[in-house]
Amino acid sequence: MQGEDIKATERIKEREYRPFREIRDGYPRYIISLDKFRDQQEGVHHINAIDLFLGKEKI
Repeated sequence: MQGEDIKATERIKEREYRPFREIRDGYPRYIISLDKFRDQQEGVHHINAIDLFLGKEKI
């Protein structure tokens, strides 16, 4: 979730996290992508797909 500059990166993050923020059912929410960084915003966890498949990440 990285753009060409800081503003582009923020727009991308907002676009990806917004639908998850609207879900209020109490279950954990995850974004799984090939990005290397880990992040968490308002209960939405962003994790790396490769790390998940190799067992380095737990959900």
